[in-house]
Amino acid sequence: MTMCDNVVRLPGGGAPESSAASAEYDSGIAAAEHHAFALRMHRFSLARDALFQMDALRNPEWDILLSLYIAGCESLDAPFASLCVANRLSAEVGAAAVQSLSSLSLAQWDEGRVKVALTERGLAQMNQFLQRVALSA
Repeated sequence: MTMCDNVVRLPGGGAPESSAASAEYDSGIAAAEHHAFALRMHRFSLARDALFQMDALRNPEWDILLSLYIAGCESLDAPFASLCVANRLSAEVGAAAVQSLSSLSLAQWDEGRVKVALTERGLAQMNQFLQRVALSA
């Protein structure tokens, strides 16, 4: 079982309005669909960054959050250096993004500050987000 196998409903999340959407929401969306959707979102973000080449349109925190989610779905570690390379971030920008995610309790460094992982809260919120977006598409 991988970290993407559980779809978690956060408190106050509420179900969608329509009964058809509610039935789909209640049954959950397959982990494979969440993983595939996260991959598409990450590729979209990298393509946007490459095309526009403007820091103002970048969102390093979001890119790292997606990378951590994808790594977890694939049962891979997420070394900090690899996160920076995969997201085309300098070490300084990457560290600031991880610190920001850490301050929100969405991600955490390991003790040696070599690897980064989603927290339980980060995983739950990513699953909730991907489920809601998939239902709205």
